[in-house]
Amino acid sequence: DHMDRLGNSYADIAWQKGGIIKDGIPLVTAEKKPEVLAVLKKICEEKRADLIQTAEGEQIVFDLCGIQYQYKDLQVALAQPALYQIDNSACAIEVAKLCKER
Repeated sequence: DHMDRLGNSYADIAWQKGGIIKDGIPLVTAEKKPEVLAVLKKICEEKRADLIQTAEGEQIVFDLCGIQYQYKDLQVALAQPALYQIDNSACAIEVAKLCKER
């Protein structure tokens, strides 16, 4: 999406989107691509922001009605069958944990 404005490679796009990273504010990501993670890590180091990567969901069971999976010590049930929602919900869980710690 928007390659005309963001760039032609994952690294270029990550650099543009990484502009949202703020000084000292943790970044939570489910990203797995090494070239993207390298860019995000560099930006986080420059901004003195922690980079928090989500863990993999385990014991995934899905059907047309939703998904259930284990995330660390939590059993998660989602009302959508789209597998990418596992990454989205894992990010939300990690952000909620950060908020609770503060």
